[in-house]
Amino acid sequence: GGYGRDWDAGLNEDGVNAGAGGSGGNVTATLRGTFNGNGGGATFISIGGSGGQGGKAESWAGSIGGYGGVGGAGQTVSVTTTSTARLGTSAANDAALIVKSQGGTGGVGGGGPTGGKAGAGGSGGNVIVNLTGGTIASLGGTQSAGVLAQSFGGNGGDGGKGGDVLGPNGGAGSQGGGAGAVA
Repeated sequence: GGYGRDWDAGLNEDGVNAGAGGSGGNVTATLRGTFNGNGGGATFISIGGSGGQGGKAESWAGSIGGYGGVGGAGQTVSVTTTSTARLGTSAANDAALIVKSQGGTGGVGGGGPTGGKAGAGGSGGNVIVNLTGGTIASLGGTQSAGVLAQSFGGNGGDGGKGGDVLGPNGGAGSQGGGAGAVA
């Protein structure tokens, strides 16, 4: 998301609220053939954008920093393997097939005598893995899975910094986003 404008002389003494992060796109894939490697066999991810930072307020009592933008949502990720799919990884702490949807991080609140409220984290989307055949395996990497499927929400942003002298009130942090279903 975009940065909220800082206060300007002759205009409002408060910071301007930031823009929201954009949503990730939907991902759909059908796997045929061989996908092997040291960094995983195949990875499919939808990630929402981070919310913008709220604008800074004038240092007058009563001024408030702009609110941080809300993180964008991750969208649905759906992957299907066919009978001809061969996926593997030889790397440690990896997976042969990685399928994720992740919400974007909430934006930071703008600073001022009273800091701006943070933006909430975006929600993760649904993750669907259809194993209709083929081979998925860890090829010797320690602590490596065949399939890693996850959906998680983005972290909530940090509240804006309060003033040092006038109204030293920091802005409120915000909640993280929810997770989608994993099937």
